[in-house]
Amino acid sequence: MGGGYFSFYTSDAVVTSNSSQYILAHNYAASSVSTIQYCQNHDVLYISHPNYPPANLIRNAAANWTISSLPFVGGPFMSINLSATTIGYYRDWE
Repeated sequence: MGGGYFSFYTSDAVVTSNSSQYILAHNYAASSVSTIQYCQNHDVLYISHPNYPPANLIRNAAANWTISSLPFVGGPFMSINLSATTIGYYRDWE
């Protein structure tokens, strides 16, 4: 992962598509890459960072990946949580 892009490897080799390195663009700045947090479940990588909305990185095939926003659905959110990237703690309201 670099600023603005993902590149992929499989079996210790660079993933290619049409004889070129397969690259997937994203919106994370280079200065944010080192502070990204993630968790993987099979072919899905859940990505979080305090300055960006949460996202899913999904592997459909070695040279077929998608990244999309991971919207919050439902709750339990209180009216103070109006930001797309921050959820307040109860102690914030005291």
